[in-house]
Amino acid sequence: MSDIEGTGTRYTSPLEGVTIESIQITLDLYRSGKAGVPIDTLWQFSCPILNHYQLELNIDPGSDVTAENIEDASLMLDILETASMIWDYCVLEPKKKLSALDTLTNDLLGHSPERTEAEQFMHLLSNMESLWLTLSKDAENTDPNWSPCEDSTWDSSTPISTNGTSHYGPDSLDIPEAFALFSRPLLDNDAVNSDPDLLEEAMTRAEIYWELAHVPSDQLDRHLNRLAEGNPLSSTPGKTLKEEALSMIEHFYQLFPERK
Repeated sequence: MSDIEGTGTRYTSPLEGVTIESIQITLDLYRSGKAGVPIDTLWQFSCPILNHYQLELNIDPGSDVTAENIEDASLMLDILETASMIWDYCVLEPKKKLSALDTLTNDLLGHSPERTEAEQFMHLLSNMESLWLTLSKDAENTDPNWSPCEDSTWDSSTPISTNGTSHYGPDSLDIPEAFALFSRPLLDNDAVNSDPDLLEEAMTRAEIYWELAHVPSDQLDRHLNRLAEGNPLSSTPGKTLKEEALSMIEHFYQLFPERK
């Protein structure tokens, strides 16, 4: 299980009980392609994680595991696992993606992440969704020598469905700032902030509505109906979710009219 910690500046991978042999076996599994994505593609897809957590590794997936590099190798595998989980999320159909977002967040951040941590994770996820659109077009034929970390044509801050810009509103807010402003009606509540379960559910709803606000207008009704029918939050009636989603989407357009 991947372990993302802190407020966007730390990424840890525990070494307790890990051996050179076990790391090498797992790395060979990724190299074989049996993990589902060619390892060169998956490593390119991991670039936003490396950038987000400001990581510098002295090895790459082609390196053999040794006693000298075991710490970097363990961290590299943890990054690959995280990237694989996010790739699987990106592949999902929109209906399944809505219900899977909460699971993905819980798996990577735990059940009660800090608000700032969750907002920064949304930023990271948006970057990776944007990169996935490029890599998934032809994952089998992706040039292994190309890396988005070094390609100046790829903007690591550009999220999915933003019409080519990563800034929001007249104040040119970045994604964490924009998402924090957008989610305020759901999160600025004493009852919510004093109850970790309510805060977690409110953050999940905010993430869902943020995603819906970026859906093309001709597809929105279909996604809203799926939200009501699929109801990823069993504690909230589907009709209520749909009504709240419409209200939050209107709120989104009021904040960021250029996105309409």
